[in-house]
Amino acid sequence: MGCPGDIVYLSYFALMIVSCISILTSTAIILLCCIGQVLEDFTQKIIIYMSLNDLIRSCSLIIPLFFESKDFICKFFGYTVVYTFIANVSWALCISSTLYLAIVKKRKDYEKYMKYWLLITYPILGCIQAIPYATDSYGFDTGICTLKQDFYGSIWRFSLLYFPYWTSLIVSCWIFIKLNKSLKDSDSQSLKSLIMKRGYIYSLIIYLMVLFLSIVRIIQLFNNSCTVQYFSLFTDSFLGLHGLLNGIALLFNDNVQNVIKYRFCKQKNKALILTSSSGLSFTDEGNIN
Repeated sequence: MGCPGDIVYLSYFALMIVSCISILTSTAIILLCCIGQVLEDFTQKIIIYMSLNDLIRSCSLIIPLFFESKDFICKFFGYTVVYTFIANVSWALCISSTLYLAIVKKRKDYEKYMKYWLLITYPILGCIQAIPYATDSYGFDTGICTLKQDFYGSIWRFSLLYFPYWTSLIVSCWIFIKLNKSLKDSDSQSLKSLIMKRGYIYSLIIYLMVLFLSIVRIIQLFNNSCTVQYFSLFTDSFLGLHGLLNGIALLFNDNVQNVIKYRFCKQKNKALILTSSSGLSFTDEGNIN
């Protein structure tokens, strides 16, 4: 069987698996956050928003697979697949920016900015990502609903996706350097505490995906051989596992582990859980190693 046929059937199979995994893990994360205060409130809200986006995106990847003709239905689900991912990029930038305000600028009023991030991430970004409808650029391409790989689709992909992807990536890298430098004097393991305990891990996961996605899509512009198509399939599958990766990162948080052990294993002292389950605040200055 030729490469085009192989890649389509393989992409169906891969998308079905990773999307089902992401639906399960995203649902579990939302339930865990609702059942117990496992993280600092501001961070927990962002994780819930990210998980909701992952849930919608995974459903948007699976549902079109059950339709024989995908051209019409992908006009809608192509939008939700693209938009929900860039919405998570926005939340990743929110985490980075908030950590910068709290740690470098010593601001304690960072929570008041949540309403602005909600405004940017949902109505504003939602309207911007609807612009490709003007050129009929959402459709079925390489096994998934997304922006078409035609002239207009490529323009929208670079202007509405890759430009904000790389802008937020560069800004977050600069913020990461500032944060690490600011924490060196107070934390003996500042890099670990910044990533794992202060929530930067959720930004890193998204930006790692952005890096892979951008590289593969740029290569596809000049070379769309079988090998590149398989790399594209791997990248799409990797993106589909964002909910799982967020869940794994969440389980590495000490407070989350304590809450799970107490609520589901009944092995921890209640007083210990109640004092630790609220999570580490962005503004905490104590030893967090």
